[in-house]
Amino acid sequence: MMNSDINEMRCVCCGIEVPIDDPRVPADVAEYIRKLRKEAQPILAVKELKRLTGMSLGDAKYWADHCGEPIGRAVQTGPCPFCGKELRTDTAKQCRHCMRDWHDENNLLLLGTNQPWSNEYIFLADLP
Repeated sequence: MMNSDINEMRCVCCGIEVPIDDPRVPADVAEYIRKLRKEAQPILAVKELKRLTGMSLGDAKYWADHCGEPIGRAVQTGPCPFCGKELRTDTAKQCRHCMRDWHDENNLLLLGTNQPWSNEYIFLADLP
């Protein structure tokens, strides 16, 4: 899949060999792609990476999906503020374990119900 002279590490989440310090991706391009990913523009990130580096579509997708880091090695997601279990991403506002959604702190939801909920023991305003 990747060039044999590129250092790779296996992502613990998806099992893909992710290129580390890929010489085809200059630091400024890597930063730009990470910015696009944080802005929730994954398709544009892949297209731009392909355009700017000449990578194949497959390599660009793998690199952009991981931003040059295997998930589980450098990404710290932190616990859900309600149930304490691991969140999927560092910017998650929903928990797959307790099904709570806190995108809008004034309208907390229990996923799958579209009903507001309250938790008398913990409030977002009380979190550090």
